Formats: sequence, structure tokens, C-alpha cells
Amino acid sequence: MNEGEIVSIKDSTERYGGTIINQIKRLGASCDWNREHFTLDEQLSRSYMVNWSPSLQTAVSDLEVEYHEESGTLYYLKYRVAGGVKSEYLTIATTRPETLFGDVAIAVHPEGRKMSKTLGNVIDPLDTVKEYGTDALRFTIALGTAGQDLNLSTERLASNKAFTNKLWNAGKFVLQNLPSQNDASTWENIFSYKFDKVEFLDKLPLSECWVISKLHLLIDTVTSSYDKFFFGDVGRETYDFFWGDFADWYIEASKARFYHSGGDSVASVTQAGLLYVFENILKLLHPFMPFVTEELWQALPYRKEALIVSPWPLTSLPRKSNSIKIFENLQALTRAIRNARAEYSVEPVKRISASIVANEEVTEYIWVRNVDQSVHLVAGEGLEAYLPLADMIDITAEIQRLSKRLSKMQTEYDGLKARLSSPKHCSNQVFWSHNKILSHLCSISLIGNIPLPDWYSLVPGLDPMIS
Repeated sequence: MNEGEIVSIKDSTERYGGTIINQIKRLGASCDWNREHFTLDEQLSRSYMVNWSPSLQTAVSDLEVEYHEESGTLYYLKYRVAGGVKSEYLTIATTRPETLFGDVAIAVHPEGRKMSKTLGNVIDPLDTVKEYGTDALRFTIALGTAGQDLNLSTERLASNKAFTNKLWNAGKFVLQNLPSQNDASTWENIFSYKFDKVEFLDKLPLSECWVISKLHLLIDTVTSSYDKFFFGDVGRETYDFFWGDFADWYIEASKARFYHSGGDSVASVTQAGLLYVFENILKLLHPFMPFVTEELWQALPYRKEALIVSPWPLTSLPRKSNSIKIFENLQALTRAIRNARAEYSVEPVKRISASIVANEEVTEYIWVRNVDQSVHLVAGEGLEAYLPLADMIDITAEIQRLSKRLSKMQTEYDGLKARLSSPKHCSNQVFWSHNKILSHLCSISLIGNIPLPDWYSLVPGLDPMIS
């Protein structure tokens, strides 16, 4: 390479290199930018020897290298000649295909057109960062599965922007419910909880034991996925735990502790649990979302170092599978009660009573209480609930509503039955009507406690197709 070519390359680097570096910075690359140099700079070329061995700490001569033969493969790559005929190629042979553009990724427009600058349908990362944030963009790309096309849609970016916002709000909740750093005695109590010790886990309340056991399982799963480069699995597992377990359940459970606690000891274990789980979530998400996680980490009390250089969470920490099972049963019960409230259109602010019993106590409960007019919910093994209808609805109005619904169904049923008896219906119409009538018959039977007739006899020669 002559001096003129080097000058031309350096001039191009000075004009456009800053744009590339700025893009890399905005995307969260962590480098020592003060050590940036032009690769072909004369001073740099003279300062560093290409034959220096970092292991031996000395320069190595070709005469000192011990060579040995290895079996290898010669790869041939065909490049089509631009402007030539379809059969005209330039063939290049190499033993290291990774050094050539043998396989490149193609960005595809959501509507199916190839993304290109000429067509003007490319997604500019910097524009995306302005609208959705760097962390949301990084997380969206990281959630993709290796070897499969990624639909980089605005819907996904918006969803992960909401996830970033959820993480930020969860951090605010944790910080708002931690004691002042001047309260040394409370912090001493918080730091006394050793959640990585099985003997401490045994003494925790159910919600703390559950969320910490789930966290320890997550750390093992995520660490294994990182080691295997399954980054998409890492993102999805951490996303599900943070939003589904920590934010939706543990934070909500902790609110009851803070606002209706029975004393400082109850609040302190919740504060310790929130801090322990949240700081580990930040560590797991930091490779994907460096900006928001570092900002939240620095806001936590007693942070002596940056998150990027903090130790990775330990693996194989204790967990209690029985606590996980019990809490999951309680989750199922809560969901069942919520679904029952929604089904009967109970106002969100209205409180209703719920009687929760174990399987072996159901018979005794029925003998003591009148549960004829109640909703029976089965949440899981050994856990059921009864919700009195009188607490949720106006029973008289509900009977009137169901009676009107039953009358409407009966009218429609009679009409369908008449159509089914008509000889004008072809076989496919008969099959359609036959299934629709059966559906309404089942609904009428359930609502009005009416026994089903032998409806197959309505159409002679028609075989039963639905049991």
C-alpha cells in the first residue's frame, strides 16, 4: 500500500469515522475511547510489533515457531460478476472462509421488500433510539433466535420500551420503600438476611421464600443460557420473571406488607427481599440494557462500584420447591377469584367475602355453612374457595337476566329445528345446523337445567358426529 492510498484512507476515516464511533457509543458499546487510533498511523505501526507474544512477553521469530501439519479444508466461494452474465462468477479459494463475505445477513422490510438505502426503507438505529431508547432497541434485537429472521417491528420496539419503563417504575418503588441511609439500625437488620443460606430461606415468609427460590432458579437457567450463547432465551426468561413474578405478584404482595404490616420486622424482611431480588434482576439484564440498569444500580444505597464491574450472581443457590408449589396454588386461586368477579361484573372497588378450604375440610364446611348459592372455585391440589353469590350480584336481577337469555335461546332453537326439518337443506347445511343446534341445546340445558332430547332423531339417517 503506497503513501497516497494511506493518506486517502486516513482522510476518509477522519470525515466519516466519527459517525460510526458515535453510533457505537449510542448503542452502548463500552470502550476506552481515549485510546482510539488510526490503524495505519505511522507512529502506531512503529510502536507495536505484530510478532509480539502476550503469553511469552517477548518477540517471536519465525525461526522459533514449531510447525506441525494439520488436516484442513479448502473452501471455494463464488461471487457473481456485476454487469456480467448470470453464469459468470469470480471464484475465491481459502482455508478461512470466516475472513471473506461468504454469508451475509439481508434486512427485509416488514411488507416483504428488501431493505436498502436506495429504496429508502431502512431503519436508522439512531432514529429508533430517539423514539424508543437504546435499551429497548438492544433488548428487542437480543430477543431474536439465532438462525431465524427477526421481525423488527415498531410493535416489538414499543413493547420493550414499555418493559424498560416498567423496570424503571419498579426501581422507583423499591427505592421509595427502602429506609434512609442515615437509619443505620434498619440497614443493619436488612443486611442481616442471608438469602443465599438455606437456613435463612427456611425462616422466610411464604412470598419471600417463593420469589427468592424462583430467582435462584432463574440465575441458574440464565447463566447456562449465556454460556451456550442462547441470548434470546436469557431475555425471555428474565422478562417473564421480572414482569410476571416480581412486578405483578411480589411487588403487589409487598404493598400489603408496607401498608398493613404488623410491625417493623415484617417490613424489614420485605425491604430486604425487594432489594435482593431487584439488584440481581439488574445484573441479569445489564448485558442487554446497560443504560437503565446502570442508572438504577447507582441509585441503590451502598453501591461501591459500577454495575458493569460488579460480580455475576452465584449459581446453585438454595431454593424451596414446596414454597413455589404452595404460592402457585395461591396464584391460581387469586386468578380464579378475579375471573369469577369479571364473569359476574363485580365492580373493582367492591369487597366480597371468600371462604377458602382444604379438600378434606370441604364436607365439614358444607355441613356448617349453606353454600347452595355460591360460586365454587378449585385452584389446585388441596385448595378451594367459595364466593357467596349474594356478595357479588343481585340474585333476583341475575335470575331475570338468565331467564331472558334462556327464552332467546329457546326461540332460536325452535327456528333452527324448523329449518332442519325442511327438505330444502343440503347435507352440508344440515351438518352446520346440526352442530349449531347442539351448541344451543347444551347452553339451554346448562342454564335452565333442561334435559337434552334425543336430537339425533330429528334427522333420520344422520350419524352422530359430536359426543
